[in-house]
Amino acid sequence: MRKRCHVLMFIGHLGAGGAEKHLVRVANHLDRGAFRLSMALVRADGSYQAELASDVDLHVLGAGMRRAITPLARLIRRLRPDLVFSIMDAANVTALAAAALVPDAPPVVVGIQIPVTIELRRQVTWGKRVLRLALPWLYPRARTIVALSKGVRDDVTRWLPHLAGRIRVIYNAGFDARVLAEAAEPADPPPGLGEGPIVVACGRLVEQKGFAYLLEAFARLRGCTPAKLWILGDGPLRAVLGAQARALYVTGFRAATARAHPRHPPQPARRPLFLFGRRTRCPDQPGPRG
Repeated sequence: MRKRCHVLMFIGHLGAGGAEKHLVRVANHLDRGAFRLSMALVRADGSYQAELASDVDLHVLGAGMRRAITPLARLIRRLRPDLVFSIMDAANVTALAAAALVPDAPPVVVGIQIPVTIELRRQVTWGKRVLRLALPWLYPRARTIVALSKGVRDDVTRWLPHLAGRIRVIYNAGFDARVLAEAAEPADPPPGLGEGPIVVACGRLVEQKGFAYLLEAFARLRGCTPAKLWILGDGPLRAVLGAQARALYVTGFRAATARAHPRHPPQPARRPLFLFGRRTRCPDQPGPRG
């Protein structure tokens, strides 16, 4: 019988964003005949954690990302996985630094979700200054770098051209079997649907998604057509965006978590416009991720 490849996945937590949702989907759908999965988290407070398959061996390090290097190194020494896979820059730095502390460490594959140089320039913090110094030193230690899009790959290679040969583009898993099943369920139109087009935007309510610009554009649209705007998502800017919508007289604005929002798609004759915003998205980067 062929030995299964033991993969240890690492991320800060399983919640909030598309990268976390993507990792859960990958973990749940990898072939169990070929792979045995473990997952290490910095903390166990993510909203997607309950969706993780029960056969994934879960380990919570119980430390902040900056202090997780040593606990993760201990875990790698104890589990002896065949491969370590991390996703997002902070987790990638931690995984590569931890593997450097382990004799005969397994190869590390890292996933990059957004253009690194753009993200490091946006809202510069102490943590991003550390990343700017650490990434050129640690990313060459990765066996393979998985870029979300060609644009992300090109951004990395412009900054670190010597890594071009080890970067592979693999798009995110935009949906899974549960999404397909729920999409097939019957649903009645929501009350008060009224007339006019519907604009549906999906994403976490954070500055990076650019929903403030969407509201400004939608206010102009409302001047010529009775459109409605639904934003499916949640996040720290929920109240701010709601206040902006009221100030712009965007009366058709709705914001709701995708999980809590009733599945009431528009009637088939009313084709909605779906938007997936991101201020740092590259042209070829696919939209629906979480």
